[in-house]
Amino acid sequence: MMKAHIRAVSRWQPFSPKRYGEWARTQRETGCCIVPTTYWVEQIRLVAPELRCLTFDSFIRKCQQRVNDMELVHHEWKWAMANEANATGRKNEQIINSYLQYKRFGECRLPDSLRFLKPEFAKIKAIEEKRRWKTIEDDYNAFARKPASLLYDDIVVEGFHDFSVNQLEALERMVKEGVGLTIYLDRRAKAAISELVKIGFTVDVDRQPVTDGQTGCLSLYKAVTEEEEHIGLIEHILTSNTPLSNIAVLFTKSDARAAFMAKAKQEGLPIAASNRSYLADTPFYLWVKEALLTPLPSKEARLGAVDSLFAVLGITGRRCLRAKQALYAGYSTGDSEVDFFLNQIGKSPLAEGNTIAEKAALLVDMLTKMEERTDIPYAPTVKQALLALDGISYAKVETTEDGFRQWFQTFAQTLVIGEEPKPKEGISVLSWADVAAFQGSTVYVAGLALGTFPHPYSLLGYFQESDLTEINKWGVPLTSRTRSVQALQFQQLINSGMDVYASYVCGLDRDSPALPSPFLLDFQLVGFWNYQNRLNNGIGTYSRKDGTAYRGELGHFQKRLQHLQLGQEWLSDAQQAKEKAKPAVAVTAFEAYARCPFRYGLEWLLGIKPPAGQNEGLPANKIGTLIHQCIETLYRHKLNVIGKPFSTLSEAEKDEVPHWLESEWRRRFNEDIVPFVPYMNRFELEQEETWWANKLRLWWEAERARFWDRKELADAYIEGLEVPIVLEDFPLGTTKLKVTGKIDRVDVANGEKVLYDYKTGKAALKLEEASHGTKLQLPMYSYIIGKQSPVAGATYISLLDPGKRAGNGVWKPEHVGKQSIFGVSAQCRNKEDALGEEAFMEKWHIHERLQELWEGMQTNMPVAPLDCAASCPYKAICRVTEEQKREAQHAIQQRTKASN
Repeated sequence: MMKAHIRAVSRWQPFSPKRYGEWARTQRETGCCIVPTTYWVEQIRLVAPELRCLTFDSFIRKCQQRVNDMELVHHEWKWAMANEANATGRKNEQIINSYLQYKRFGECRLPDSLRFLKPEFAKIKAIEEKRRWKTIEDDYNAFARKPASLLYDDIVVEGFHDFSVNQLEALERMVKEGVGLTIYLDRRAKAAISELVKIGFTVDVDRQPVTDGQTGCLSLYKAVTEEEEHIGLIEHILTSNTPLSNIAVLFTKSDARAAFMAKAKQEGLPIAASNRSYLADTPFYLWVKEALLTPLPSKEARLGAVDSLFAVLGITGRRCLRAKQALYAGYSTGDSEVDFFLNQIGKSPLAEGNTIAEKAALLVDMLTKMEERTDIPYAPTVKQALLALDGISYAKVETTEDGFRQWFQTFAQTLVIGEEPKPKEGISVLSWADVAAFQGSTVYVAGLALGTFPHPYSLLGYFQESDLTEINKWGVPLTSRTRSVQALQFQQLINSGMDVYASYVCGLDRDSPALPSPFLLDFQLVGFWNYQNRLNNGIGTYSRKDGTAYRGELGHFQKRLQHLQLGQEWLSDAQQAKEKAKPAVAVTAFEAYARCPFRYGLEWLLGIKPPAGQNEGLPANKIGTLIHQCIETLYRHKLNVIGKPFSTLSEAEKDEVPHWLESEWRRRFNEDIVPFVPYMNRFELEQEETWWANKLRLWWEAERARFWDRKELADAYIEGLEVPIVLEDFPLGTTKLKVTGKIDRVDVANGEKVLYDYKTGKAALKLEEASHGTKLQLPMYSYIIGKQSPVAGATYISLLDPGKRAGNGVWKPEHVGKQSIFGVSAQCRNKEDALGEEAFMEKWHIHERLQELWEGMQTNMPVAPLDCAASCPYKAICRVTEEQKREAQHAIQQRTKASN
């Protein structure tokens, strides 16, 4: 039996051309070298081309030499298993992934928590045996049981830090078969060495370090995003004096490699790898995916898929524009060949084929038809690959359209249709397993954030970390073991003597940034890769373009930002002239501007309607209009009481009102409301109809008690409803304007007038609000009417509480308390002797406020609301800040103090 031993070297295990040359000279016909990756194979062949060198997977394949079985790569195997078992969905995907992990663990005894998978695994095993579909794990497991052949009996294993379960079982089998094995390992790989000794290896400790273990420059950069990290790496490389062939980039996340390589290509940074293009990058793939494999029920959806078709057929420019115009007009371009393909959209033409191979043949026919119209450079490669499926067993199994869609997506992502040669000089993009074979001077390691590196082994399917303790196998990837291996890899990189530039993404949140990996304690933070720094100092294509645009627009941005912060919206000269030329202004306009100048500008100046929100209930404006119409119809037409004393209305007429009012309300509700609220069901409508009918009934009861049955008001009468209010030549600074408005009702009692305004919502009045300008109607209407006749009071009447008079309005003192003929409670605090007179206006600074509002209405619509409603429909475009709201409240407090 030949020896199996471990050469346990201390510290760094370098890539040694001298050693490989010696091995090549002494290697027998039955000898070989096993290394971790194809990159190792390539590098060794550069320095020792005679040395027989294989990856572990290649070694196992060569020994097993499949004849009848077919090896599928993992994505093909997963798809074939799911398709054969007709198993779709997340659960079945997890089961198939669990079976693959089970094979990676050497078809271990299942942990107790996963025993429920045993019958499912048996089904998958039966499919594998029936179809003879295998993966590389099956070769490992078969080799561990009994190798089909052992072509080599003198093997050197180089470049590994640890071994998987499958690899350790293969090594154990080779020891039992008497194969001579020498494994070079860092002696700090204690878990691997311990298990190899139990398998049958002896340990030869080389106490002389292969290198002096000196470290190079250890620098750390942080970046706000992964994109900024990639750009930072590229620009750092481009500005360094190191030859590109001496630089490698290492990513802790495999999915970041492709994004970096695409960005590097755009920046003109060459990479020492052939540049491949795939079918998934072509318009033909998009055409098949979007038009033939996706249900498109509507014409609009089908029209959205024509861009990829036009790209395949070479229809561009004006031809493309005219074709689209024709399509939108009638869904035909007038070109029979193009229309043939258009008619395939959304009709599932591939449904005629049952198997992958049959559907692929239909795609070949379609691609051939497209070639008749235009040259498609990649068509021969695609057709050859599709036709070759006819000789593959899994492609002859029936599949569904959904199954074919999933298969075609993976097929397109892996089918190489073009390959540019490797550049003469470029950087290397490596994995952790590759980096020990790199012979350069500088390594960039990206993605070293806490939680990203070190990271646990990614278990598949239902396997969990807690299950691993029940698996009686060597090499089980417990988190502690995985972490120690990663720590060893990183320490070896530091001890390599190369300059190491590490980076990580800290994120955009300054208050809670992501932290760097704990492995970076010896690194010095030397830079921050963010957008601002790149604009000022970047040299790459992206940085130059962004920097030029930023610096060119910086002044504009700063000016605009200041404008937004100040919240001022000044009118143009033309707009100001137009506003100043207006002959009249409504009292409600003053109120609207006082509440929120910005909203006033949108609605009153620009005529913008509030955006339509999600309809949930009755439109409040329509309800208010109907209520007012019912009241006006009652008094003006039904009772005909305008100008008639309250005492003239008979008891019979008063008793008849509730019935008539309910009938009138329900009629109007069904005619003017129901047709406009289709989103409300009948039950909801009946509830609303009845609720408001009851409010009207209660309103009439209050009206009757307050007016028609009140002896003190026997001679009082309604002078008018919906009464226009007009004041000519109202002085506002140097201007005289017509001020207009409308009051719902004006009564006359004992020679004085009383103003009433009906509201369907809550109604209250604080005279401080008049000095603010937010409640001007009752004070202003009293003032205007008071110029012709004395005013006793002005009040709101709310349908929510129609009998209330205390806090709804303002009254002269003699009409408040027990002596009040209007029934105004003594609790009323709005008592004004000079109501309707100049003294009242001066006391509450209303003239001054109107002057301020009028000047603003002609010049500026600032974001400065005194009343910022949470339900404001313009919240999406208003940039009001909490500070501005506080300033508005402070202004209100100051005005209140001044008024008092």
